[in-house]
Amino acid sequence: MSVLTLRGVDDATRALVLSLIGFAFFSCADAIFKVLGQSYNPLQIAWLASLVILVCVITYAPGWRVFIPQAWGLTILRSVLNTCTLLAVIGAFSMLPLSDVYALIFASPLLVTMLARPVLGEHIGVRRWLAVMVGFIGVLIIVRPGNATLGLGHLMAMIAACSSATSLLVTRKIGRRESPQTLLATSALTTAVVATPLAVPVFIMPTVIDGTLFVFAGVLVIAAQLALIFALRFHSAGMVVPFQYTQMLWAIIFGAALYHQWPDRYVLTGAMIVAASGLYILLREHVRRRPLTPAAAGAGIIAAHTKTR
Repeated sequence: MSVLTLRGVDDATRALVLSLIGFAFFSCADAIFKVLGQSYNPLQIAWLASLVILVCVITYAPGWRVFIPQAWGLTILRSVLNTCTLLAVIGAFSMLPLSDVYALIFASPLLVTMLARPVLGEHIGVRRWLAVMVGFIGVLIIVRPGNATLGLGHLMAMIAACSSATSLLVTRKIGRRESPQTLLATSALTTAVVATPLAVPVFIMPTVIDGTLFVFAGVLVIAAQLALIFALRFHSAGMVVPFQYTQMLWAIIFGAALYHQWPDRYVLTGAMIVAASGLYILLREHVRRRPLTPAAAGAGIIAAHTKTR
């Protein structure tokens, strides 16, 4: 894992590079899940992905003690939040158009920014606040959500956004006290336990090719989680989370490559706004070069992000 430390560069650049890598890997895994979703139930997809993660962690873990968390309460809370995010996303997509769900779920960076100060004591400057909100405006331009009557699907999408944001904050708070293997294993185990009784009735035996895709997607999720865990070790949640907006750019690429769905002028405009907001956040961090506050460092606040879908 030493490769993830990116020695020789400053913390802001480390956080930027690892954030971009992490969200890119998540987007690649999502693209595979979308392909698999044409033949398999989403519950089975989530279940098999969690099993792949567990097998990988067990195989490469340096001993059984990494599976015992030091902060039991917060670690379990984080795992439950990740599982809630997964189930809520599945429910929302079954009831609403893709654009409406994305518009609500991508409120997560705003929620993290709003809660970072009261929960973690992190200072979020006015300019970074504006950059995050501009990025969200770009997302709205891309997805152009409709004006449908609010229902259960909208509620589930908001639950997904809230649980994902809260999970990020909890993970950052306990990141230095827990190993990456522990964070990965507990989250995957919780998802597997919850999804097993739901997935068994709809289980279909994968083909060799599909089975390979399941494994590859699980490995991508592991790599993405590790990248974001280390990104949050090097900088604040307010710096890392806004780069979640870059997933919309990957969505454009995969949509064109896999489904020949080319972006229209709204998508291109929104994508440029999203990219500009992320680059501005990076510029501000390089200009200010502000380290973590002594209070945050003393509290041991640091790392980790897990996106189960």
